[in-house]
Amino acid sequence: MRVFIQDRDVGQLDTLERGLHLAGHEPVVIYSLTEILDMASHPHLVPDAVLVEAAVIERSMRRLGEATASVLLDILAEPLVIATGPAETVLPMEVGARLPRPVPIEALQDLLSRPERRNMERRTAQRIPCSHSVEVHLYNGGTFGPYAARFQDLSMGGACVRIPPGWTTPKGSRDATVDLWVQDGPLGATRLSGRLAWTSTAPVSNAVCVGVEFFDLTEAAVARIGTTLTR
Repeated sequence: MRVFIQDRDVGQLDTLERGLHLAGHEPVVIYSLTEILDMASHPHLVPDAVLVEAAVIERSMRRLGEATASVLLDILAEPLVIATGPAETVLPMEVGARLPRPVPIEALQDLLSRPERRNMERRTAQRIPCSHSVEVHLYNGGTFGPYAARFQDLSMGGACVRIPPGWTTPKGSRDATVDLWVQDGPLGATRLSGRLAWTSTAPVSNAVCVGVEFFDLTEAAVARIGTTLTR
């Protein structure tokens, strides 16, 4: 599952990120709820779960205008929202679960591993785990790569690609475009073009997970992704 995590304690963030990676999840660190507003126009990037301090939820909703807060609430209706901190904190929205701070990683993993969570479909585009080999070419005022990598998951709207240690995110890479040349499987010899949406570094292996949002896919590429998703 893709899990957005927020905590003002850097040590707690490191612990959460490490624990979620080891459990096979895809943690992405955020620093405020307003970062999630970018998801409004990219619904397939909505996370499966959001772990955020209750105080941050309360403060964010109070400071946002009514219209913006409404958009944020619509987005947060999709993932499992887990509020952390004192249980008595009054929240301006419903949440799926509450945990104390510091967050007990075992309790968090238990929440995320329950069958009703594991099998839920949170995205508008179906996403499946896969491990096909892929070459990553990145363009950002220059050409970077190719980097040997593997898919971690794939959907019609985008993919998460896992790159071994040694990959350095170029400056300003949030504006970068990406070509993924798939090496094997039903998508073998297919080029998938997209935008670099986010990056996250695994704390143990130092491998880099790269989120790619597809655009301008050919009809042949769309058909091959569809074949892969339905296998």
